Amino acid sequence: MKKNKTAKTAKKKRNNETPVEMTVVGHLEELRRRLIYIIIAVVLGSIISFIFIKKIIFFLREPISGLNLKLYYFKPYEKLTTYFKIALFSSLVGLMPFVVYQISAFIIPALYKKERRIFYISIFFIVILFCTGAYFCYKIIAPISFKFFVDFMSGDGVIPLWGIKDYFSLLSLLVFFTGIIFQLPLIMMLLARIGIVSGKMLAKFRKHALLLIFIVAAIVTPPDVISQLFLGIPTYLLYELSIHLARIAGKRRKKSLERREKEFEDKNYTDNRWHNVFIWQMFIT
Repeated sequence: MKKNKTAKTAKKKRNNETPVEMTVVGHLEELRRRLIYIIIAVVLGSIISFIFIKKIIFFLREPISGLNLKLYYFKPYEKLTTYFKIALFSSLVGLMPFVVYQISAFIIPALYKKERRIFYISIFFIVILFCTGAYFCYKIIAPISFKFFVDFMSGDGVIPLWGIKDYFSLLSLLVFFTGIIFQLPLIMMLLARIGIVSGKMLAKFRKHALLLIFIVAAIVTPPDVISQLFLGIPTYLLYELSIHLARIAGKRRKKSLERREKEFEDKNYTDNRWHNVFIWQMFIT
């Protein structure tokens, strides 16, 4: 009895450490099921968001709260369609953990135990970095950008008349791009881990990166120096952080290569093609 229990425990442990084998039809069925869950949740979340749409609108108007601006709509249906879009956007943002969980639940069974650990950590930092970038944009970049638009040539007698659709579209664009830019350290670390870049290479192209960062900042933000600095300086600091993370990842990759090379030498493996076969295993250890 005890032996059977031990065998079942060992089998369960082995199954947790190895990928689950499924047919193509099984994968498609699982994907369809996860997508249905996501769609149902997003639809319900959109309905709930639309019920509280006034509070959401007041929250999204915060970046222009000190500018004494009013938002207008210029078509009979523009306000309604814009509110629907905002409700959908709010639902997607609020349900991000649930969506990430459903995507993870579809991918994780096909991964090994070490791959799952890397996947969990990557997903966690992707969400954290994106939310950090979005909040930074909402609190700092967006208010400065909108203030620039209002103050630009303020003495020429032209009165600002902002549409609700254009305002929320621009705000969403700024928040999205800032959240993506804040993914830079994680992306560089993963690229260094698989040997595409290195900390030394990133440090070598530091000046080029600085120029490129401020060019992108000039394109994404309004044409004023303050907004460009508020986006460019944090992005450059993220690049410096990427250099340090890439160096750490490079050292771990080097140790992993040396350890695996030693393992294969001990087993009398002389074929140099082992690197291509075990490149993914090298990445996750």
